Amino acid sequence: MVKKIIHSLTLAGMSLVTSFAGLATAFGAAGDPGTVDLPNPVGQTDLFEVIVLILQWAIILAGVVAVIYIIWGGYQYMTGGDEGVKKGRATLSAAIVGLIIVLLAFVIVNTIQNRIFDVEVGGEDLIGEL
Repeated sequence: MVKKIIHSLTLAGMSLVTSFAGLATAFGAAGDPGTVDLPNPVGQTDLFEVIVLILQWAIILAGVVAVIYIIWGGYQYMTGGDEGVKKGRATLSAAIVGLIIVLLAFVIVNTIQNRIFDVEVGGEDLIGEL
C-alpha cells in the first residue's frame, strides 16, 4: 500500500517536472531564442528566502504526515488485537518521535530566519498565515 502511494507521488512529481519543462520551452520559443521569461510564483528573489520558504512548507507537510501516522497508530492499537497493539505502539512511538523532530526543526528554522539572518519571507511568517 505504501509502495503504491510512493510510486503514485513519484509519477505525479515527474509529470509536474516535465510539464514545467514543456512550459518553459513554449515560453522560450515565444520570446528571444534561448531565454525563458516566466513569472515568479514564489515572489522571492533572494536564494536564502526561497530556501526558508521551502523549509517552512516541508515542516508543515512533515507535521501533517506525523499527525496522520499518530491517528493510524491509534487505529491499529484499538482495532488490531494483540498484534495490532504491538504495531500500534511502534507506529505511535515513531510518529511521536517524528513530531518532536518536526517541532525542533521548526524552532531551528525560525531561530535562524528571525534571529541570525533577520529574513522575513513573503512579508509575513508562513506559519502565522495558517
